[in-house]
Amino acid sequence: MNIFPRTSSLPSDDLPPALPPRPPAYAPTDTSGPAESTTTPPHPTQGTPYSDGVDVAVTFIGARDLPKMDIIGTADPYFRATIDNCISYCSTCISNTLTPTWNETWKVNNVPSNAILYISVWDKDLHVPNDEIVGKCQTPLEPTTHTLPLTLSTRHRGTITLSITTTPASPVPPYTFAGPVRHTIHYSPLLGALTRQNDTRPYATWKIHLTNIETYFSSTQKQHWNTAYKAAQTIFSSPMSFGVKSGIQAAHRMLYARTGGNGGGILQNGYDFMGLLFWNAGAVQPAIPHPAIPKPCMYTYIIDDETLRFSETGAAFLVDFASKHALHSNCSEYVRFAGEFHVRPLGGWDLTVEPSALGKDWQVVMDNNSGTYAPGKELLPALERLMKCNFGGLDVVVVDRQDGGLVESRNKMAAYASKYFNT
Repeated sequence: MNIFPRTSSLPSDDLPPALPPRPPAYAPTDTSGPAESTTTPPHPTQGTPYSDGVDVAVTFIGARDLPKMDIIGTADPYFRATIDNCISYCSTCISNTLTPTWNETWKVNNVPSNAILYISVWDKDLHVPNDEIVGKCQTPLEPTTHTLPLTLSTRHRGTITLSITTTPASPVPPYTFAGPVRHTIHYSPLLGALTRQNDTRPYATWKIHLTNIETYFSSTQKQHWNTAYKAAQTIFSSPMSFGVKSGIQAAHRMLYARTGGNGGGILQNGYDFMGLLFWNAGAVQPAIPHPAIPKPCMYTYIIDDETLRFSETGAAFLVDFASKHALHSNCSEYVRFAGEFHVRPLGGWDLTVEPSALGKDWQVVMDNNSGTYAPGKELLPALERLMKCNFGGLDVVVVDRQDGGLVESRNKMAAYASKYFNT
C-alpha cells in the first residue's frame, strides 16, 4: 500500500481532528440502500460456486413497438433488470423514441442456473416525481436470443430483444457483478443557473458501476452511519430526521436524474478513469483557457453495493448540506466505503511547473475522510485493491485522513489552482 510520509513541518493545528468513536460496522438486518442499488441478501459460502451455477452475460439489444407515453413527443425509454432480486441493472435513457436500441451488456458471475431475469421498461418523465412503467417481462437464463413480449395488466406493450450466454460459474461470491465497468455523468445545468454560473461541471455527478465490490468489501464490512457524529445524528436519528432526509433525497434525485442528456460509456482501464477527471471533459465550460489536465479540486465519494458515486466537493449547492456523503448515498444507513479524493502529478503539485509542462503521469489520492460514515483506516488497502481491480494501470495512493501528508498534498493543490487558474 502506498502511504504519505508524515511531514514535521506541518503545525499540529493543520491536522484534521480525530473522528468520533463509531458503532460496530455492520448490522445484518440492514435492508437499506441508495437509489438504484440492491442490498445483497445472505448467500452460500462466499467464493463457493453453486453446484449448478453459471456465469451469465446478458446483452440487451433493444425494444420495438413501445406505446406512445408523452403528450409531446413519443417516449424516453430505459429499462431496469434484476436477477432473482439479488442484483440489479439500469440502462441508459434514450430520448423520444418508440424503438430504442441499447446494445448494453451485463455480466454477473456465480448465478444459479435456475435463476430468473426480470425486466421492466420505463418512460422517463422529468416533470413528475415518478417515472411511468411501460411494461415488464421475465425469462429463465436460457442461453439464446430472446424476443420477449412486454405486458402491463395483460395489455401488450411492445417487445424487448436480448441475448444470453452462460459459462461455468467462477469461484466468486454469488451474484457478483463482473462488468463491464460503465459510467454515467449526470449534468445539472439547472443548479448552475440557480447559482448564476455558466460552468456545469461543478454540478455534475459521476456514477461508476464497479466489479467485485463484494470481494473486497464484504457484506459483513458495511459501514454504518457514525452515531457519534452530530451532522449524521441530525440526518438519521433526530426529531428533524424525516424533513432533513426528504430534502437530501430530493436533491439526490435531482443530481442523479436519468435523462437522455446524460453522458456515459465503458471504462476499460485507469487511463479512461483519469479521463473523467480532466478539466475539459464533457461539461459546458466558461470561456477561459483550461489545459488538458485533470482539474485540481477535491471530490467527495461513496461506494455502495454496486457503484462509486462522486462529485466535486466545493460546489456551492453541495456545501449547503449537512453531509455530502449522505447526499450521494441517498441517506442510506450503510455504505461500503466513503471519503474524498484528489489528483496530483506524479511527485506532487509544483508551483514552479507550468500547467502545459505537467506531463502525463498522474496519481489519484483517496482517503477515508467522511464524518458521516467514518470508515476505518484498516480498510484502505481493500479500497486500493478494488480501484486497481476495476481500473488497470491506475496509480492509486490511499491515505488515512489523519496523515499530515494528506493535508500537505491538498494545500499544494489548492495553491497551484489559485496561482494558475484563480480558483
